[in-house]
Amino acid sequence: MVKPIRISVVFDANWMMDPDELDEEAVQDLPPDAPFGHLFRYELELNSDRHGAATSVKREALYYYPKGRPKRIFERVDGSPYFLGKEMDIRADDARLNAVRANASVVSTLAKLNHPLMNRAWEELRSLQSNLWSYGRSEIDTEQLLDFFRRFPGVLEESKRDLRRIDVGIRDVELFEPQGARPILLFHHESLSIPIPLQEESSGTRGFIRMYPALRFVLETGHIGVFDEFDADLHPALVAEIISWFHTEERNRLRGQIFVTMHNVAALDELEKEEVFFAQKSKDGATTVYGAQDIKGLRRDVSLENKYRSGALGALPNIG
Repeated sequence: MVKPIRISVVFDANWMMDPDELDEEAVQDLPPDAPFGHLFRYELELNSDRHGAATSVKREALYYYPKGRPKRIFERVDGSPYFLGKEMDIRADDARLNAVRANASVVSTLAKLNHPLMNRAWEELRSLQSNLWSYGRSEIDTEQLLDFFRRFPGVLEESKRDLRRIDVGIRDVELFEPQGARPILLFHHESLSIPIPLQEESSGTRGFIRMYPALRFVLETGHIGVFDEFDADLHPALVAEIISWFHTEERNRLRGQIFVTMHNVAALDELEKEEVFFAQKSKDGATTVYGAQDIKGLRRDVSLENKYRSGALGALPNIG
């Protein structure tokens, strides 16, 4: 018998708050560890075929915690009537529910049909910045990057300032638009008489400049970024610099967050133990994820890098 795929995500969101409450001052006045909005839990259970591929939704539910206890917003179970809380403001016989396909979510379907709460949730989810689907190495991505800098020259100016501080060899970045030809991003170096185009720059510079608009969006809006192999092309000092942006109120006034996977163990000492999770793969290929905060006896004042290298934290690859 093929078991269903089960997913459960717990998060903070302001979907139940009045938009007038969502200003910058309201966020800054909150204590550092206070949630902004409410705690939510989204649960999804998917039927799958014998190869493990999802085929249809078996169960879907959304809860929130207005007073510390879970309250169901909606629940959908295959073959049963919907449960709809008053927050949904929709009747069980509403024709929009008939549009929810067996292989589609309630959230995305009702958002397309202009349901206010689901549309608000969907717009928030769409704002997530990530490199999981397409990221920065194709010509299409380059064109998108150049078009972005053309439309938002202020972001290009900000990236110049950060690049100059991080890489002392770069003194300017120019978006050059030759007549009748595609624009080019040129990097002017102190020691070179001619500029270097983006495609001939180092992988670290290319990786940073391509990632910069997404990072800036997260910091400016308080949204979320998810980046796989975040440190793949970046110098350890540059990784530490970017992490510091999210720890600084001046750069991160609205509490934007990034979730990243990294192999750079030097970055461990830039993070609090509550921010660190390890992925441990067993001999049979199963992966277990656990937090540094769950490791008994791990003090806050120790070097996480040294502890990890010693094997005390686990998740150390066995090579050879």
